[in-house]
Amino acid sequence: MNPDTLYQPEAYTNERHPMNKRNMVLTLILVILAVIALALPSMLTGGKRVTLHKASPLMGAISQSLGSDVKFTIASTQYFDNNSWALASLNISGLGNQTSRVVLQKRDGMFMVVLGPGSDFPTNALRSLPPDLAGYLSGEGT
Repeated sequence: MNPDTLYQPEAYTNERHPMNKRNMVLTLILVILAVIALALPSMLTGGKRVTLHKASPLMGAISQSLGSDVKFTIASTQYFDNNSWALASLNISGLGNQTSRVVLQKRDGMFMVVLGPGSDFPTNALRSLPPDLAGYLSGEGT
């Protein structure tokens, strides 16, 4: 074995492997593109996307009647008189387990609060409601 052939420094230079530098540049470019592809959507949309739950069509009208500082959820909704009237049962935070009700009427395609919120409505107020809704409320002892 010839000692001169054991160590050949030219075997480890770029001259023998001309693609090494090119491969390194291409790999660097791919890494940069991957980072941009991952970061670009959040940069363009202004940050993390938040998806809100779909709100009931009555939420806006009810929240306007209660005021902006009252937090509530709609426990149930029943429609009367061919869907032109609605009765919503509300859970209002701060009232414990008490349920409050709101009567809404559809006017010009939008529901408006006409009675409530409350848990007990006077008999004379029920007379202005459609018979099926007034019967439902009076049957519940309201």
